[in-house]
Amino acid sequence: MRTLAAMSFVLLCLSLAVSLAPPTASGDVQTLPDTRPAAAASPYFEAVPVVIDPQGQPLAAYQFELSSPNAELTIVGLENGEHPAFADAPFYDTDAVNQGRADRIIVAAYSLLPGEELPNQPTRVATVMVQVQLSPDAEPGTVAEYQLDLITAGNPAGEPIPAALFRGAQP
Repeated sequence: MRTLAAMSFVLLCLSLAVSLAPPTASGDVQTLPDTRPAAAASPYFEAVPVVIDPQGQPLAAYQFELSSPNAELTIVGLENGEHPAFADAPFYDTDAVNQGRADRIIVAAYSLLPGEELPNQPTRVATVMVQVQLSPDAEPGTVAEYQLDLITAGNPAGEPIPAALFRGAQP
């Protein structure tokens, strides 16, 4: 019961902080080119590792969105992060993914570990599995670009922290 109350408090604090905080550079949309070989056929499957750099502060919670501006995505799966604080699969709309109707994904997770046990350096928080369908009129050699938007990142007190979100190396 105590753990449930603590989780509820952390989520409430993060929600309030996000709604009251002015937009920051950490919430800016970042479009990332794909690093796959130029000969990608469509459709194809790809794993997209997502990394958050909490810039030296303990990362207790996060939320991000992944989409593509130049391809039709079908999200087919999601894996957990590499740090023990995020060893469980993050939260997302499992029904949409399981039914094959997720063309973008919003992912969130939190940890109740003490600050000294949380990641404070860049860490892979999730790996999103996608099926990519390029437009039939796409130029030869076109590959998917991914748009990552960090909605929020927070510390153990539920306060927003500056953080950077980017596509990482394959796990």
